[in-house]
Amino acid sequence: MGRLALLCLMVLAIAHGNPEARVVWFDRSLAVDPGAVRLGDECWLPIIHAEKAKLTAKLVDNGSAVLIGNRKYAARVLAVPESSGQEIKIACLPLREALKDQGVSTVWDGSELKCFATLTSIEVSDGKLKATTSLPVESNAFLVRNPDRLVIDFKGCRLPDKEIEVATEFKVRTGQFAIDTARIVVELTGAAPNQPPSRARGTERIVALPTTVAVAEVTVVETDPTEFAPILPVVENADGSAWVRMPLNAGQKPKFAFGESPEQVSVEIGPLTLAEAVRQEFSDPNGLVRAISMAPGSAGTGRLIVELSRAAAVRFLPGAQDVSLHFTVPRNAGGKMRDKIVTIDPGHGGGQPGAKAVHQGKTVFEKDITLNIASKAAQRLGHTGASILMTRAGDRDVGLYERTTLSNDSGAHFFISVHADSTPRPNSASGTTIYYHKDDADSRALAQAILKEIVAVSGLPSRGVRSDSVLYQSGLAVLRTSSVPAVLIEVGYINHDGDRAKLVDPKFQDKIADAIARGVRKYVGDD
Repeated sequence: MGRLALLCLMVLAIAHGNPEARVVWFDRSLAVDPGAVRLGDECWLPIIHAEKAKLTAKLVDNGSAVLIGNRKYAARVLAVPESSGQEIKIACLPLREALKDQGVSTVWDGSELKCFATLTSIEVSDGKLKATTSLPVESNAFLVRNPDRLVIDFKGCRLPDKEIEVATEFKVRTGQFAIDTARIVVELTGAAPNQPPSRARGTERIVALPTTVAVAEVTVVETDPTEFAPILPVVENADGSAWVRMPLNAGQKPKFAFGESPEQVSVEIGPLTLAEAVRQEFSDPNGLVRAISMAPGSAGTGRLIVELSRAAAVRFLPGAQDVSLHFTVPRNAGGKMRDKIVTIDPGHGGGQPGAKAVHQGKTVFEKDITLNIASKAAQRLGHTGASILMTRAGDRDVGLYERTTLSNDSGAHFFISVHADSTPRPNSASGTTIYYHKDDADSRALAQAILKEIVAVSGLPSRGVRSDSVLYQSGLAVLRTSSVPAVLIEVGYINHDGDRAKLVDPKFQDKIADAIARGVRKYVGDD
């Protein structure tokens, strides 16, 4: 019998701190003690370490704000880890928000916040291209043949959120070649004279353009859609990650698809025609990628399929000349279930009943269905050895932010919210949807792992895993504010006759609870 702690919000004894985060400045980890923590998408850094992140900061307004330059940011006193294993409460600043205002690009890679320069501008005049970055970086300019292109890579740099506008008649493109490399490509009309690669370092790079630069208004690059470059080998790293890079011909565009399985990823590429499928398998027993294949898709496209050895988080990096897929073991995966803490959140409750419908002459409420399924899921997960926190164990009101505060302050590894869906028109929709926050690759992998198990036993249609940004620009509150992989499961539609008959059935609730537990175990890898 595993450990099972069904704790209500009102009686929770906080015994665990916030999840630790590492800050990586380019390729160097910042040595900070006490350390930083991750809450939602933000990284909170103790203010005493501001200078290590190139920031000058001081507390103002009686400690409620921190002044960085001419701007104030909200400060928070948080429990952060010390190297001794103890915790200390200390004033922290929102690092991602502050760095963005300084022109620094940041991206989460698991528990690491990676910080890079930003490519800020591109200008073309007098036969030269000038590119500027927010911080000094290394750049490498070189020629690529067939077709001829001038390529400039900026190592330790990322593209800005908004596309850079280049005021020129020449064909200039940008792409994020890798997580830490921004790329500029200038198309050439013919054979450019040979020239060796040139490297430089700084915030400004000026490159003389060959006389064969293509003019966008008059030059058309013809591409044979049947011309398919072989798939590049998978690059396996020693730290539990893998890269798959595939070259693209001019005009080809990748389209990513997320299915129910976290162990398979597909990318549709077109225009592309293939006479037959090709497949390559990898024998490394410890590798994340088990096989890759390319098969004919629909309407003149090809489909790249990557098969994985376990549930993995995937990040897509489309570039101008290739598409890269970066696979990592998702956050909080690995180890044993007995070492995990799972927060189960029954949606709604108390004076917030959620959706409702009439079933066999009786009104049924979403809050009751979610509590039944969540309680059973908690029991199943408890049997795996995991410790369980429930945001409510009865019919009571719990605020949206209270739910994730409970989870975050308790050191939970996962947050799972259970809901039932509804539509304005009864019987117009059916099936299971699982939401994750924005483009959080770890939460997406958790959603896929759980959905795969649910659709295998529910008899309901799969509506897929979806980013919560399709619902609201800022996403769903309980997903946005969670500091750990988080999903919201819409098990079925309460106002669909067939779905509702299942939702109120105790045996169906048992199946869903079992499926949720199996999905979490698959994600962790302890199955």
